[in-house]
Amino acid sequence: MTVLVSSSVLAVVLIADHHEWLLSGEVDVLPRLLLPLVGSEDKFSDAEMDQLPVDLQYPEPSKQREPDPDIRRMLVEAINQVHACCALNHGHKQYADRIW
Repeated sequence: MTVLVSSSVLAVVLIADHHEWLLSGEVDVLPRLLLPLVGSEDKFSDAEMDQLPVDLQYPEPSKQREPDPDIRRMLVEAINQVHACCALNHGHKQYADRIW
């Protein structure tokens, strides 16, 4: 992932009008934001893995975390924005119905 792509994603996530669409099944932005932060060194039990979105379960042994700290920071900022959206009623219900 490049800095340009991650900063563009962050810019879109900052626009509150897009939150409902970003959390919808059409886009499902949260697993896409989390995937670059996942590495094969992450160790979870099978029960914990089953609770993750499918795209994040059982990464390949060669899967590495995003090496660029600026990109990781932007991804975490974007995830925080999505979390803020989930704190709102529509975002929480929409996402909770799908993954929890």
